[in-house]
Amino acid sequence: MTEIKSVFPNSFYYPRKNYSLKEIASFAPNRDFTDIMVFSEHLKKPHQLILIHLPEGPTTVFRITSD
Repeated sequence: MTEIKSVFPNSFYYPRKNYSLKEIASFAPNRDFTDIMVFSEHLKKPHQLILIHLPEGPTTVFRITSD
């Protein structure tokens, strides 16, 4: 995650744990966040990126491949 944080200034990393995206999206504006990036892994490799613009969207999903 340090590589991603170096690309996006003023970014923060928080482990998702068991929170749903809906819970995260409702919590983030209280901290004055404007966007959320969620990376998903499959077999310890990046698989998916979800971008959410707060407070009301849009939301975009990207699949990450090595091809």
